[in-house]
Amino acid sequence: MTRSVRSLLLAIAVLTTTSATLGAQTTTPFGGVNFSCLNATYVPTTSCFSYIWNRNDSWGQSGLMGPMSTGKLSLNLWYGYSLTSAPQADFNVFLNGNAVGNFSLGGPSVDLANATFDFFFSPVVANSFDVEILWAGASAPSAGGSVGIYTTDFAPYERFSDMTLDVSPVPEPATLALFAPGLLLIGVVARRRKHR
Repeated sequence: MTRSVRSLLLAIAVLTTTSATLGAQTTTPFGGVNFSCLNATYVPTTSCFSYIWNRNDSWGQSGLMGPMSTGKLSLNLWYGYSLTSAPQADFNVFLNGNAVGNFSLGGPSVDLANATFDFFFSPVVANSFDVEILWAGASAPSAGGSVGIYTTDFAPYERFSDMTLDVSPVPEPATLALFAPGLLLIGVVARRRKHR
């Protein structure tokens, strides 16, 4: 193997190893900047209302500027549960508008409880990631209670919900462009050696 081919293989190995080791986790708290919610029977005027009880009510949070790739989302929820008319509350989870899973929160009634849910999916590449947690079950009847999550705006005991994404940087086009010529050169050199 010639010195140039060895050097090229080493450079490709370094680039590949660097890309693999740059994967990391990024955690974004629910609340404050880029937090949103929807409650069909309560329209907040100054801040988001973290308690919901209607079908299609939702919590949402955006985070991370990219471009990044992710294939795993973890939700760490500190919540209050006060439904009196249903055994559990069912939710669907969306990432950038695409369904990635679902989960349920159940009673008995608690003021503060914790649950973590992990979702795995085909890699998504984006500059930012928008997570929506959508109430999927039937609406609670009048005076039937609610479910709330604790956010940075309303977090007693310094507990609040957050989302964690396993992310990897997306190689720049210029970096990717180096691989094709490099592999082509290796093929040419190998073919020439074979014919000798």
